[in-house]
Amino acid sequence: MTIKRASSLGFCYGVRLAHQKVLDALKKYQKVNTLGPLIHNEREVKRLSQLGAIAINSLDEVSAPAIVLRTHGVRRDVLERVKKLGIEVIDATCPHVAKAQSIAQKFYNEGFRVVILGEVEHPEVQSILSYAPNATVVNENLEKFSFDKKVVERVGLLSQTTQPIEKLKLIASRMVELSQELVVANTVCFATRKRQEAAKELADEVEAMIVIGGRASSNTKKLFLALSSYDIDVYQVEGAADLPENVSKYKKIGITAGASTPEWIIEEVESRLKSL
Repeated sequence: MTIKRASSLGFCYGVRLAHQKVLDALKKYQKVNTLGPLIHNEREVKRLSQLGAIAINSLDEVSAPAIVLRTHGVRRDVLERVKKLGIEVIDATCPHVAKAQSIAQKFYNEGFRVVILGEVEHPEVQSILSYAPNATVVNENLEKFSFDKKVVERVGLLSQTTQPIEKLKLIASRMVELSQELVVANTVCFATRKRQEAAKELADEVEAMIVIGGRASSNTKKLFLALSSYDIDVYQVEGAADLPENVSKYKKIGITAGASTPEWIIEEVESRLKSL
């Protein structure tokens, strides 16, 4: 069996930066809270909790001298409440998410009708929405989308950072028909695009692809979907234990991983495949 890694996989810059901020905070305080899971990878979040980084779902649960804001960002009202807690606030919001928040606020302040391509329940999108209260969230189901007016004068379009660039282009082409003025901000993370492109390139060389990442990870799902149109078998796993029993039948297997997947989990899966 030949096992090949995609040229780009695993932790992105934003996640690596946030991860390091937590480790640095633990050296200083021994115990910290993260507001929500730091990243969408349950196994790594559990490992961090064993080191002292305890995830909480509410500010009422704060029990540490420092709190870390997760990579997906938080709503503006939550941010204001955090600042009043009287403890150290460590902002680990991904720089790309922070940029999207800033652009949404700029569109809103300048009187644009803000449109966000993304998953409305995703914490990143919820954080962006708080900077543009009048925003409309859309997904790829464009036929279900409409404004309350047939034509809107000014539209500002941006995207959840993990969305495929192709979807943003598709939305933009539709928005042209519904607006007199359209401004498009490309807030799709370059690392996300790079991982998808690398995975697709590798898919042309192998018989099956293993996508490693948390079940709740948006970028991992996008990786899986990006490969689903290829004439090969594609499996999404959280770790080695999820590998299918029949995986040994392949002679060439490719590995890719979402931006929230740490190296130790990638190595675990790779080691298991090599043992076969």
